[in-house]
Order: sequence, then structure tokens, then C-alpha cells
Amino acid sequence: MHASLMSTMSVRRLVLGTVLGHRRQVDYLWAHCHGLSTGRHTAEPPAPGRQEDQDTTFQGHIPEGELEISYSRSSGPGGQNVNKVNSKVEIRFHLETASWIPAAGRERLKAQWGHLVNKRGQLVLSCEEQRSQHANTRICLEQLRALVFEACRPPSAGPDAATQQLHERRRARASARRVEEKRARSHWRRLMQPPRIF
Repeated sequence: MHASLMSTMSVRRLVLGTVLGHRRQVDYLWAHCHGLSTGRHTAEPPAPGRQEDQDTTFQGHIPEGELEISYSRSSGPGGQNVNKVNSKVEIRFHLETASWIPAAGRERLKAQWGHLVNKRGQLVLSCEEQRSQHANTRICLEQLRALVFEACRPPSAGPDAATQQLHERRRARASARRVEEKRARSHWRRLMQPPRIF
């Protein structure tokens, strides 16, 4: 009887400890999922302007749902495979309405890569380098990502006035040095000529 009572109490302690342990874990996970802290220190507030940075810079994500991806027969390498599989990939999207690209990036894309934009305002990329459709799709997406990154890169600031003046002085000195060397060579050639006999 005594042993049975002890075993029952042990089971109750075990169950209670397990429940409390799970409850602590749930409380801890809930607090962290909601940005709270279970200790003395509170969670840091989100940095201001982070959303604005996301709106003005390209993060590298390309929403494939906004792309028109089509496949056709390739004229590249592959032997008989090119006659059986639509391995050529063509990706197009409307540039003006591409909200995942910042406005400045869209303008630079239009200015730098206008030959890739068709009459309907769609930027078109194609790839048929590989034999597989999947590989060509991946290459095409990487090309698009590289183009957008390049277009969204902020233009480098030019040199300041002091640096420009320094470059101009260096160019002037180099030009004067070339003129002096040319005169010296001309004078040396005249000295090396044999004397004329009349």
C-alpha cells in the first residue's frame, strides 16, 4: 500500500513537472515569436527606415509569378535533344509595372538596356546555352538578377573640386614634359646630322 502511494505521488510529480516544463517552453517560444524578451532586457525596436531601404533598394528576390516564362526548341548544342525538348527559355516582364524593382532601377534599366525592351514595354531575356530547360531557366534568372543589381547600384560620386584641380595640374605637367622631351629629341637630331659642305 505504501509503495503504491509512493509510486502514485512520483507519477504525479513527473506529470506536473512535464506539464510545467512544456508550459515554460511554450511561454518562452511565444515571447520570442512576438518579439518579446523573457529576461530583464527588452528586445530592440526595429531600426527606423528599414522599410524605406527595402523600397529603394533591390533585395535580390525575383517574384517568378510576375514573369512570363516560355519555352521553345533550342538551336544550341544538344544533338537530337534539341529536336525533342523545349530547352530554350525566354523570360519577359513589363518594366514599368515591375514593383519589385525600385523606380530608379527601372529608369536605369530602360536607359542602359533599352534594346532588350520590346514595343509593349516588356524586358525580354532568353537563354539556350545548356541542354536542359532547368539550367537555362536558372541562367536566365541569374542574368536578370545581375542586370537589376547593376541598375539599382547607386552611381559613384565624382571627385571633388580639389581632386579635379590636382588631376588637371598633373595633366598639365605631363603635357609640358612631353613638349620638352619632343624639343630635346628634335634638337639632338639636328646636332647628330652631318655638317653640310658647300
